[in-house]
Amino acid sequence: MYEKGDQWFRTGDLLRKDKSGYFYFVDRIGDTFRWKGENVATSEIELVIASVPGVKDVNVYGVQVPGHDGRAGMASLTVEPTFSLEELYSRIRAELPTYAQPLFVRFQPEMDLTGTFKHKKFDLQAQGFNPDLIKVQSPRSI
Repeated sequence: MYEKGDQWFRTGDLLRKDKSGYFYFVDRIGDTFRWKGENVATSEIELVIASVPGVKDVNVYGVQVPGHDGRAGMASLTVEPTFSLEELYSRIRAELPTYAQPLFVRFQPEMDLTGTFKHKKFDLQAQGFNPDLIKVQSPRSI
């Protein structure tokens, strides 16, 4: 398969090759996602949201939106009573480019972590923003 002299460049993009030999973008690999033709690093969004007063923890990931290529940003938050949606909105609008601004926000009473204390994203991505798959909670009920 590989031959001496072959070269490659790791983009973080997952591609699909059709029978004619053309390549098509499918998804991003790692803690990034692609939305509106831009690669978005979840860590950049998490830093901005974590700086909002009242945010205890944040987990950002991309979710599929039917009829759109790539994945839209979604943020899962655990918050304190002092949290303000208005402040969150203001910071996101001021500090992130439009393509990196999460379109969906989910509130959780506690963040799901792995055994090594990393944020679990797979289940959250699978549930996306579908209220039939998740229990909707307001920040004041947490």
